[in-house]
Amino acid sequence: MTRSIAVLCVLLSGCAVGKNVNSVPVAVTPSGAEGRLQLERGTLTGELLSVTDSSVIVLNAQQKVVSLPLVRIRGLEFKPFVINVGRPDQQQLGVLRRISRFPFGIPDAALAALLARSGQSSIESVP
Repeated sequence: MTRSIAVLCVLLSGCAVGKNVNSVPVAVTPSGAEGRLQLERGTLTGELLSVTDSSVIVLNAQQKVVSLPLVRIRGLEFKPFVINVGRPDQQQLGVLRRISRFPFGIPDAALAALLARSGQSSIESVP
């Protein structure tokens, strides 16, 4: 009986240990993680929309949809998920993909709506 009560206490206390999902915005909103990317020529901040094998697509602070080639990224910070100095590796890209607004790629209709809202005809590329 005492052992059963001890086990029950341990199990119930486990429900209260750890991070509360309500404190993680990407878990409770449709938006991707907000972060900062260090590029060869400056810094860009914004919402992570999608990640491909060769680029990161972000909705920047000016509400423009921009594509950043991975080879141009010198560091990035999407707290608390990824903080990196240097080009992200495959494991970090996987994490970034999961915390983006569109982890499976941006559907055509969603991309068209994002571009229309920002007054763009196509995704802006950062050279």
